[in-house]
Amino acid sequence: MDQFVHNLRGQDKMRGEKEGIDIDRSCLQGIYERIRAEEIRPGDDHVAQVARVDAAIIAREKPRLTETQRRLVCYCRLQQVMDPSRKQSIGSHERDVFLFNDMLVVAKAINKRRTSAHTSYTLKHWMPLLGASVLEFKV
Repeated sequence: MDQFVHNLRGQDKMRGEKEGIDIDRSCLQGIYERIRAEEIRPGDDHVAQVARVDAAIIAREKPRLTETQRRLVCYCRLQQVMDPSRKQSIGSHERDVFLFNDMLVVAKAINKRRTSAHTSYTLKHWMPLLGASVLEFKV
C-alpha cells in the first residue's frame, strides 16, 4: 500500500504544470483497497473473440480469420433448405453462420452439444463481402 501511494506522489497536476500536488492518502488508500478486493482485469477485445472462432473452425484450407481489422459482427444458427417442397429432418442441415465485418463464414458444428463452450466446426463455405449483394428468399 505504501508503495502504491509513493508511486502516485505529485500526480494531481494541471496540463503544462511540472510539479503536482499529492493526492489525499485516504483517497488513494480507498482506491487501493477496492483494487485489492476486486482486481481489475481486461475484458475480451475483438481480436480475442475472432481468435476463438478461428481456433474452433477445422479445415484443411480455411481463410485466415485473425486479421487485426476483422470483427465478429453476428453469429447465428440457420437451417439450410435443400428443397423447399420436401420435408427434411430437424437439425440435419443446421449451419452456423459467422458474419464478420468483411467476410461471411458458414460452418457445421461437429459435436452435438452445441451449447458447449468448446464447440468445434467444420468449414462449409466462406466468402469475402466486398462487392456482395443480398437477395430476399421467398417460398
